[in-house]
Amino acid sequence: MFYQPRSIKQALEDWNSGNDSGSDLTKLLSDCIAEFKDNDQYRDDIRFLKIWFFYMDFSEDFESVFQKMWESKICVGNSLLYVWYASFLESKGKLYDASMVYQMGISRNAKPVEWVKKAHALFLERMSELVSSAQTGYWCTTNAYSGKVALSSLKNSSRNKTIEIGCTKYQIIGCAGQGGFAQVYKAYVSCNPDDVVALKIQKPAFPWEFYMHRQWDQLISDKERSSFGLAHRMHLYSNCSILVCDYLANGTLQDAINSFAVIGKSMEKVLCIYYTIEMLYMLETLHGVGIIHGDFKPDNLLIRYARVFALSTGEEG
Repeated sequence: MFYQPRSIKQALEDWNSGNDSGSDLTKLLSDCIAEFKDNDQYRDDIRFLKIWFFYMDFSEDFESVFQKMWESKICVGNSLLYVWYASFLESKGKLYDASMVYQMGISRNAKPVEWVKKAHALFLERMSELVSSAQTGYWCTTNAYSGKVALSSLKNSSRNKTIEIGCTKYQIIGCAGQGGFAQVYKAYVSCNPDDVVALKIQKPAFPWEFYMHRQWDQLISDKERSSFGLAHRMHLYSNCSILVCDYLANGTLQDAINSFAVIGKSMEKVLCIYYTIEMLYMLETLHGVGIIHGDFKPDNLLIRYARVFALSTGEEG
């Protein structure tokens, strides 16, 4: 692997000086990757990792480039892979994906893992500043959540426990849903059964979701806004975030589908058509204001009314 790096270096200099449109450099990078991607000698070579990222920067479909890099196991145990790719995604505005990449690096204990953790902490600080710059209902502290009831204890037994968030007490009624990084609980505000909310507890903290709720508030018309989840506030701690939002008691679209499956039936055609129209209408609304929902699926679509079949986007976890 000697002639390729020197050729790439020269091509980079030509491109930076404006003597090349980038086509020669792109071809050199592509040829180098094709020749060495299956060579064990360079699998953990940082120089080869840099070549992949140079190529990714020139590619319109950078996600497929990363997928090929991942399949070839290029530096998968090195923290630089995760920090560089997460930073790349952040530069493209894909903040949720960037957060997931940081978490992947931490969960895989990429070496040195302290680099990934530090980069992730700085990333969360940047997101926190972005969210807090113009948002109401956003409370942030550098301390960990320190309530009398440990949030981790809610996973095993949540019913009728009371937790304090900010200056408000919430009586937990039960778990409403959970995913890989979050749990959602039904709760009474100040123990009042007439004031019901959902608490989404996410680890690690993820303030971006609250920011998107506020974007919906600003960009989507009042007529269409009820089709999308409503968030009242977010409390951000160093070890987690807690999103306080509307509680909808009728389950998800996935629950509705499963209710037919358990009795050996399929959902009626007219309902399938109705839900499809609703989903397309919601996507049209989002795309009309320049928003792409990255996780649009049945278990993230809540049914708003028991008798009037309508959907609402609400992340169950």
